Amino acid sequence: MLIRAKAQATGTKVENISAGTAIQFSDESKISEWAKKFVDLAVSSGLMNGRTEQEFFPQEHASRAEAAVVLKRLLAGFR
Repeated sequence: MLIRAKAQATGTKVENISAGTAIQFSDESKISEWAKKFVDLAVSSGLMNGRTEQEFFPQEHASRAEAAVVLKRLLAGFR
């Protein structure tokens, strides 16, 4: 949803957005195949980080605080 919102706001197609770096989390294999590109885009664009420097925890629920931080980062990118 974040990447699609960013694409919509910038007038870009999601297919045309490229990631800067590859995912480098120790639990990368737990990220669903369909989501890997979106996680890579969210991390490389600075919208998201892992819960730790080594782990992303893709199968866990985000807290309200984590969601608020991500939304704040998304909105800050449009100023």
